Amino acid sequence: MKKLLAGIILLTSMSSFASTLECGLFKGLASGTPIKKALANLDDENIYVYETNQEEQVSLSIVSQKGNFVRVRISQPEDYNEVILDKGMLLSMEERKSFGLVINGAKEGKMSAVCYKGNAPF
Repeated sequence: MKKLLAGIILLTSMSSFASTLECGLFKGLASGTPIKKALANLDDENIYVYETNQEEQVSLSIVSQKGNFVRVRISQPEDYNEVILDKGMLLSMEERKSFGLVINGAKEGKMSAVCYKGNAPF
């Protein structure tokens, strides 16, 4: 009985990450510890996750409004980079698969973001 219960808890916790998108925002190219993290539930019809770092003057957003697409954007005062992805593609991606964005800020320097389906390794 204990093994069955432990297996159910493990499967439940694994499946709760399966429909999430976790992104980390990095100063420079993506390595080390992110300066900000954002977590979005892909099962939600409307997604609005916005994280900002005042010191670096940079923000990371994940947005989807009643549609089939998810926009991930890095923004700085004078520059931004974004990717728009099919929500169905993200939902069907294997867990721990990733994609990234890089922004070459006009004054602020290079920033990057890496997003993972499910639980990110950072």
